[in-house]
Amino acid sequence: ADAADVVCLSFKVPPRPVVEDEGDDGASASASSGAPGGQRLQRRFQGHDKLRVVVDYLGSTEELKGRSWSLYTSFPSALLGEAEQERTLEELKLTPRALLLVRDSDS
Repeated sequence: ADAADVVCLSFKVPPRPVVEDEGDDGASASASSGAPGGQRLQRRFQGHDKLRVVVDYLGSTEELKGRSWSLYTSFPSALLGEAEQERTLEELKLTPRALLLVRDSDS
């Protein structure tokens, strides 16, 4: 992805949800992703956000721009592909917290 692609992706990412109470009812999701090279990316999303929002966010980061990568759940390990990107984080059972793994497809 070139710089123009990254800017477009950045605009698709909604603002971080405001946390009213740390003991919230699962209306938000905290996704933590291990990026290739050992970096850890962490951000909160709304439970009703589609996985596409997480993918767009990850694609806009310095750590992943210009790279080819795939997104997986940590346990059980499962590829989150195109079909899953139109489902919400709640539907995918990624709330209230999820650890997602980014695997480099370039290697």
